[in-house]
Amino acid sequence: MIPNDWKIMSLGEICSNHLQTGPFGSQLHSHEYVENGIPVLMPKDLNDYRADLSSAAKITPKKANDLKKHILKKGDLLFSRRGDVARFALIDEKSEGSICGTGCLKARPNENHSSKFLAYFLQKDSVKQWLEQNAVGQTMPNMNTEILRELPLISASSRKEEEKIAEILSTWDKAIETVEKL
Repeated sequence: MIPNDWKIMSLGEICSNHLQTGPFGSQLHSHEYVENGIPVLMPKDLNDYRADLSSAAKITPKKANDLKKHILKKGDLLFSRRGDVARFALIDEKSEGSICGTGCLKARPNENHSSKFLAYFLQKDSVKQWLEQNAVGQTMPNMNTEILRELPLISASSRKEEEKIAEILSTWDKAIETVEKL
């Protein structure tokens, strides 16, 4: 049961169809990785709903410029394309400017929606289950933009309301983290 002024929308609607697959293998090769440079985020780098830059491969700024359509902005949602298809990360200030890697899919919510609210919603077991059930492939589950576009999500009555809810949840997360550290 959802409030009357909320609605169920697809991720494609929430993102105004701004969903994109990472670069194909022919656009980015492992021999182009360098020790220091721009992080390229792969599924292994999506941990606890955040991007882990410490484990990411890196490319030169020149190569990153060649892949500029794959540059991530704060608020983007990055999904694993294969394997654990329910794995995702919310791109924050630290991971902004990284590159969406070959094994990932990028979703950019439009200005009417809070990425942080969506990130909390995407953690629900029912969402994970939907992603796993709708993935294709027998040996290893695979996701694509067409499937991801259809992912049903709940939208609050306004971005302002979504941001308030996300802020409350974030406060609880910080309190839980503090208690766990103690």
